Parts: sequence; C-alpha cells; structure tokens
Amino acid sequence: MPEPSRELSLEDKVADLTGSVVAVESMLCGLVESFAAGARGGLLDRFEQQCEVARLVLQELPLSPRVVQALERDRRVMLERYR
Repeated sequence: MPEPSRELSLEDKVADLTGSVVAVESMLCGLVESFAAGARGGLLDRFEQQCEVARLVLQELPLSPRVVQALERDRRVMLERYR
C-alpha cells in the first residue's frame, strides 16, 4: 500500500492498483487451483452470483461503463479457465 502522507501521481496510482490486482488474482488462482475439480463447481457458482450482484451495484454508480465491461470480461475469463 502507498504511504498515506505522500500524494501519488495518477500514473503511480494506476501502477499501484495494477500491482494490487495482480497480487489478488495470483492468490485467488492458486486458491482455486488447489481445490479438487468437484469442489470448484460450487465455488464458481457462488462467484457468478457475486459477480451479478457487483454488476448490479456498479451499474447504479456514476462510473465509466468500462468498469462493468472489465468485470464481465474477467468473469468470463475466470469461468473459462476453471470450468
């Protein structure tokens, strides 16, 4: 996490966020891959449900449509990877 007292440039903020997302994705990939194939089904079903809730919430916020598009893209990629 960046130091709270230091003002970051937009480029630094994007780089920090990108690194954080990659770290979380790496951890989640390892976690999902450690499950037996049979246990993944329930997890992926819950993942789809959570993505739907997130999509509905995001659509109500004043955000770029790109945010929802990225959520949908990554949801598809993860489901294809682990099903």
